[in-house]
Amino acid sequence: MSQGVSRRRFLGVSIAGGIGMSVAGCLGNGEETDEEVETEVVDEEVFSAPFRTDGLGNDGTWTRIEIANNSTVAHGKLEIQTEFFAEGGSMLGFENRSTDYLPANTTWRYYLRKEYETEDVYELRHSRYTEHGRPQGSPLEDAQIVDSSMEVEDDIVDISGEVAFDEDSPDRIAVVALVYDESDRFLGTTSDVIDNPGETVSFSGDTRDLITPHGEDDPDAYEIRVFDEQP
Repeated sequence: MSQGVSRRRFLGVSIAGGIGMSVAGCLGNGEETDEEVETEVVDEEVFSAPFRTDGLGNDGTWTRIEIANNSTVAHGKLEIQTEFFAEGGSMLGFENRSTDYLPANTTWRYYLRKEYETEDVYELRHSRYTEHGRPQGSPLEDAQIVDSSMEVEDDIVDISGEVAFDEDSPDRIAVVALVYDESDRFLGTTSDVIDNPGETVSFSGDTRDLITPHGEDDPDAYEIRVFDEQP
């Protein structure tokens, strides 16, 4: 059995802009720190690619966005809203994307797919919705990952497994899986919050937010972290 942090390999038009933020945070071991968390948009691209990851089907409009956490402090839940504008200033629409956890010194890469024509997107604007500037939960060092697996089917990524405790289990746990692509870039998270887990408990978290378009690196590896609250 492995300890509470484990990584498993899964087998199986540029537009300028950015946002920034600073909040006090905490280290990955749960200790408080005075260092500020700073995140910013470091890259954006709107492009066409097939909606299906196997390359079949008609091309659609995708937007790749990268949010960097350039500090040594982890960030708790972070939500970004992206608005899409046409050349005349009219808004085409918007979409939100969130991650339950953004590790220190890590760039979060994610993809949005929309029905607009690629050439119709003239400008992107981002708004930040920060639920937890600093992680709310503390890592549970005695949590042991008994087993885990990742399945990718159609446009859903599902990560499941079991967590065990050597001593009395806490009243609540949050199991957060950090997902990475084939080039080891962070794509986001799945999570499962469990009350009264007992000595051994199963977890499962799935999302449609981690699928990448054809031609981009696929979800490929994951790392599991166990907290006493949703981070």
